Amino acid sequence: MINEIYFNNALIDSFEYFSLEKELEIIKNSKSDVEIKIVLDSTLIPFTNINEYASYLLGLQEAYYIDSVSTPGIILICLFEIDREVMIRTNEIAKEKYPDAFLQHIVDSIFIPSFKQKQYFEGLIQGLKVF
Repeated sequence: MINEIYFNNALIDSFEYFSLEKELEIIKNSKSDVEIKIVLDSTLIPFTNINEYASYLLGLQEAYYIDSVSTPGIILICLFEIDREVMIRTNEIAKEKYPDAFLQHIVDSIFIPSFKQKQYFEGLIQGLKVF
């Protein structure tokens, strides 16, 4: 499985999607031990909260690698516009390299200011450059 983006057309357009894909490819080529997954959507329904959703997705990723010799570090970036939720979660492997305090700093100082202005693409690109 490679770096992936799941997105809602109302949040970013196809040009921005391909630009994000290119940025993820650069990260993948420079740091192959980490996979980045991005979820952009209007709402997290049917899940009750963003932590439940992130745990579900990370569980799926871990299950995907169950028979693999080594599970890569996984960074999951979630943004839900209507619910006004944004977070970065990692599996235990990526947490060694990217601790929670570091990820929260990215959310607070890069993602939230951009997302408040509905500049989702710009915020994601700035945040990805940190990795």
